[in-house]
Amino acid sequence: MKYIMFLVLFIFLFMTGCQQSGEVKGQQTLNNNEAHLFESKKYGLSISKDSGWQLIDEKNEERLNIKLSNGTSFSIISAVSTEKSFSKIKKELLYGAGDVEIIKDSKHQISFETKMKDKIRTDIHLSQNEEFTYVVTFVTSLKGYDEERKDMEKLLDHISYD
Repeated sequence: MKYIMFLVLFIFLFMTGCQQSGEVKGQQTLNNNEAHLFESKKYGLSISKDSGWQLIDEKNEERLNIKLSNGTSFSIISAVSTEKSFSKIKKELLYGAGDVEIIKDSKHQISFETKMKDKIRTDIHLSQNEEFTYVVTFVTSLKGYDEERKDMEKLLDHISYD
């Protein structure tokens, strides 16, 4: 668990640094609508409440970083500038992750696990619109991955990018 929290903190700090400085067009409005766990018009992102995940932290003044939890899994959703390509973002995340084994590397996803005794699996999904690149990161212990995978897929299905 200690390693998971370290990896989550690292990814959160990395994603905070990836955001382009400057003003983003539009007004942010958070809606406490019953149908949404989270909604931001400024970042064109919403997560339906029935995703099965809980919002544990959000930072959305100058950049969007939200943390979600579901059992022993964590997710961080970030909106970063579209200036960096998917491959550059993936390289930076891998560089900061340390000694890991890549499990999957496709255009819109990268998955890796740590080589520590208590292995941690990280799955990163990338999407993009005209204004933002969205990075959805899942962190879980390798032992619980198979059980948590359906919940991760459910969250991905409940995220809308406008």
